[in-house]
Amino acid sequence: MGQLVPDAGLRELAGQHASYLTRAVDPTRGKPTSAMAHANFRSRAKKGEAAGYRVVSEVVMIGSEGDLSAVARRTVTGWLSSPSHRAAMLHKDRRVMGVGTRLPVDRRYFVVGILSNGRAW
Repeated sequence: MGQLVPDAGLRELAGQHASYLTRAVDPTRGKPTSAMAHANFRSRAKKGEAAGYRVVSEVVMIGSEGDLSAVARRTVTGWLSSPSHRAAMLHKDRRVMGVGTRLPVDRRYFVVGILSNGRAW
C-alpha cells in the first residue's frame, strides 16, 4: 500500500457533504447516526464515477467538543482507531483522497474524506 495522495476533485465532493452535514445535523439531538453521517453517499459515489473516479468510499468525523486546533489529530486518530474507517483508508486499492472540513460557529466540526483508487482516464 502506498501513501494516499490529495485530490482536488474528491476534496470538492467531500466539502459538499461537509457543508450538507453542517446544515442537516441538529446539535440538540445528540450524536448523529452512521446513516446521517453518510446520507446520500450513493449520490456522491455516482458524481465521483461521472468524473472518472473508480472505487469511491468515505470516512466521516462529526465532533462537538474540545480545542478546534486539535481537530486534524483527533480526526485521523479516530479514523485509524475505528476498524471500518481504518480498513477504508488503508485498503490496498485506495490511492487518492479528498478531505473537506467545516467548522461552524457553534464549535462543532465536520470532516469528510472521500477515497478512490484513482481516475479511470
